[in-house]
Amino acid sequence: MKQFQLTINEELAGLLRSATELNSLLNSYVQEHFKGLDYQDWQEYPAKQFAEMQNSTLDMMSDLSDIIGYDIAQQVNAEVKKEAKV
Repeated sequence: MKQFQLTINEELAGLLRSATELNSLLNSYVQEHFKGLDYQDWQEYPAKQFAEMQNSTLDMMSDLSDIIGYDIAQQVNAEVKKEAKV
């Protein structure tokens, strides 16, 4: 099988970069402002909301990565089908 050019959807890549940056900013904020909290403290406002935001950004990053991977797999599949016809 010959090599072929893959195209990365720059809009999706930009969304992934933004979600990653937001997650990094949240992590930095949490490390600075919520250092030393025990489990019970994490169940109270606002620490709980920050933990939920961290989880949400991780979910977004995971979903975006899945979508980007799916897009790449579709390109590969299309190339394989094109080669099979030749």
